[in-house]
Amino acid sequence: AGVGEGRGMRHHGFLLRPCLCEVCSVARMGQAPLANEVGWALCRDSRGHLTFGPKAEGSPWHVDIALECPEGAEFFGLYHTHPGGFVTPSAQDWQAARRFGARALCIEVPDADEMECFEVAPQTRRGRL
Repeated sequence: AGVGEGRGMRHHGFLLRPCLCEVCSVARMGQAPLANEVGWALCRDSRGHLTFGPKAEGSPWHVDIALECPEGAEFFGLYHTHPGGFVTPSAQDWQAARRFGARALCIEVPDADEMECFEVAPQTRRGRL
């Protein structure tokens, strides 16, 4: 199987179909599984190609990702790892993705060779009008 087509590779939503292989290949560029979460901003350049912001490394349970993109690219989403955990986004993952206006949220568990990308629905207001 090609990059992005391996066991456990799934994604949700139409937004990531063109870029999932790029996310997987960059996320795995010769990296051994880490004990701490790592992450970066997912960005799109003017031609629609996926690029990435600076890599951040945090603790085993948290990483602060800079919402920076290369010049000429716009913020698109968030990628980070859950070492030894699950590919399911936590409530904090969803909250951060919505707060920062991410359209995609990708979680990888490197030691389990699993990655999932999710489309992030825009936050809606609830309550009475």
